[in-house]
Amino acid sequence: GLRVLNLSFNKLTSLPEFDGLTSLTQLDIAHNCLKEIPKSISNAFELRSLDLSYNELSVLPASMATLSHLSKLMLTGNYFTTGGKSADIITDIDENVEGLQVV
Repeated sequence: GLRVLNLSFNKLTSLPEFDGLTSLTQLDIAHNCLKEIPKSISNAFELRSLDLSYNELSVLPASMATLSHLSKLMLTGNYFTTGGKSADIITDIDENVEGLQVV
């Protein structure tokens, strides 16, 4: 199955559901116009690297906390607030993943 998907710099405003992408290990959707990530991102349970930087995100789906293989999460250039729901979700991911790098 598909292991690497680069959709960066495409002016995307939404994403399809992540059904059938169970072998995806690297997803780059940086530099788009995304305001939300589908809850079904958790279906990509082999995901190791996720680049969400430079979008319009202010929240992350709670389902991301189940991405136990995630080792690199890039969030720079979004609209997250300190101490919000997304901070809790990142903490939950970090507790499930040893050595998670969040940038």
